[in-house]
Amino acid sequence: MKTTPIPEFKRRYECRCIAHVENASTSLAGNPGAYPGHEFANPGWACAGHPALAVPSELDGVQISAERFRDIARVGFASPPFVPPESEGLAIWVSRLYWILPESFRPALGDAVADLLLDPDARVAVRAMRFYREQRMAMGQERLTEIARDHGARLATITDPDDPRYTLEYQLLSALVLRGFRHDDAGGLIDPEAHELLRQAVLAGKNPDDVIYTFARLELEWLVANAVEIVKNGPERVTEIVYLLRRLPMDQRLVVYRAVADLSPDIRAALLKNIDADFKDEERTQILAHLEGGN
Repeated sequence: MKTTPIPEFKRRYECRCIAHVENASTSLAGNPGAYPGHEFANPGWACAGHPALAVPSELDGVQISAERFRDIARVGFASPPFVPPESEGLAIWVSRLYWILPESFRPALGDAVADLLLDPDARVAVRAMRFYREQRMAMGQERLTEIARDHGARLATITDPDDPRYTLEYQLLSALVLRGFRHDDAGGLIDPEAHELLRQAVLAGKNPDDVIYTFARLELEWLVANAVEIVKNGPERVTEIVYLLRRLPMDQRLVVYRAVADLSPDIRAALLKNIDADFKDEERTQILAHLEGGN
């Protein structure tokens, strides 16, 4: 068997604010002799870190000063003055600014971003939410809980302009996931209300940032106890429920699967389809026989 190297080699270098792709220059195999006719030397550069940005100063043509952080963040979300190569843009410019600011200025920028979570421009609002998915420990993220509680219903009616599959409520709750599961040194939740908001979202059939998998990992008993209600309110969740309940003993799974199947003919059909895809041989036969026989 003869192996032939692919004609173009790539290695990706990145830091928190920019990316570079090195083409046809570095052997990922670490064996230059394996590819005669080419010189694969490691590139003579590496990210050496980024000196803190002086404040006040200028970044990408934008005047940076602490008094203007809210206006600066709004511009950075609405029309980023620079988007690093191969990045999606969205919140990246403000996120980059956050990292290169001196640490003493970061809380003020975080608070300024939080002020934009309910901006009338949906682009600005949703990118402020995404900022807190990228900088989950940033100051201001504690306000996500209050906004989800008081404005979630309204945000659920607004489509994400960057990704029409989702709503602003979905993106807000996605930004809240880490906070909702964080514990303090004593082992208690740092924000029980955020945790409860995420539970209520899952009970309503929603799944921000695939949080149902986190519940399955950390609170399986709760998920099992509420599986039927979750699927009832969000029939599309049947796929995750079938998969995630595989960790249960068979007798417990059968009880839940049966209750889910009884919700409606359409849900039953979706359940059977997922069981057929996820299980094999005797296990699948046993589950299907139980659903058909009702015992």
